[in-house]
Amino acid sequence: MISWSSATLAELQYGPMPPCLERAVQDVTVPGGTQTLSNLSGGSYHVWAPGDTPLRLANASLGAVAGTSYPMAVLVGIGPQFAKYVTDFTSEALVADGIWELSSLGQIAAVAGAPSLPSTGTFLDVGAHVGSWTFGFAQAGFRVIAIEPLLPNVAALQATRCLHPSLAERVTIVPAVVGSASQLGPCHLLAPAKNDLGNVALQCADPAAGNASVADYVNAMQTGNTLAYFHHHRRFKQLLPWPLSLLTLDALLLDGASDIRLPTSLDVVKIDTTGSECAVLEGGKRALLHKLRPKLLVINVDLAASEACARTLAAQHSFEVFELQVPEQAQTGSSHPLRSKHPRGKHIVLVDRTARL
Repeated sequence: MISWSSATLAELQYGPMPPCLERAVQDVTVPGGTQTLSNLSGGSYHVWAPGDTPLRLANASLGAVAGTSYPMAVLVGIGPQFAKYVTDFTSEALVADGIWELSSLGQIAAVAGAPSLPSTGTFLDVGAHVGSWTFGFAQAGFRVIAIEPLLPNVAALQATRCLHPSLAERVTIVPAVVGSASQLGPCHLLAPAKNDLGNVALQCADPAAGNASVADYVNAMQTGNTLAYFHHHRRFKQLLPWPLSLLTLDALLLDGASDIRLPTSLDVVKIDTTGSECAVLEGGKRALLHKLRPKLLVINVDLAASEACARTLAAQHSFEVFELQVPEQAQTGSSHPLRSKHPRGKHIVLVDRTARL
């Protein structure tokens, strides 16, 4: 039995864990094979103990209709039971407020000068994290392609999709890393900051360089662990299968590099990959700028380089650029007080001048 609070958090106070949360943790299929989050501990590293789960429920509220909400799986801290010291900033905000970066999808349309987003279409979520955007768009009626490589995040996405059978056909989860063809391997995902579980950046190494990243792979292959997941000094690192470390969006969306049903068009795209946005754009030029050209392209531009390349592409390919205002602190009188003060990032919206919403 799930006891729902009157605020924004659905706490599991009585009864067993919902089967959707348990199954998602025990069976996470990623490139390189099926892994579980409870059997990847080793040495001084700590992952979730067998029988435990890194997932809980938050009452999310991103959607097309104000005041609507739905349960979604989020990440909780890991570490010894008496001190869960590594958490996930996005999940904390979803538990506290029900939202992460937007309170409604209408905010995106407003930036583009439109009264609302289309009622249907295809949304591509590159860097889906635990799915705050993915399931908001799915609830609004969109078909969603959610690209996310990190094991705990994939587990959360799978759990939320399981919790909502009516959305299962709309949401396709692609557990892959996307970038540019020029990025060398081996690659890994590493949390830029301590104590942040789900937010990771892509780092790739030249296999001829003989550095520590390559040594990680040599050790992993020698021990038979083609995919290793761990944290060290409260930072998380996940090795990616090599040489198949990453895909380009062009290969994924146009060339059938995955077993997903290829889209015939894109309506809205969000790219948030913690610093590798330029590489994602470079590897998706055919899809994003020509073949599947979306009406709206939302890009995280925390890094100046990400903003520069996005604005350059916009100027070259007839997109207008607008800034998306994302709240950073409590809003007086708001139904979403944003009690969790973690930075929500800077975003710009590229609007296709040749199309109308």
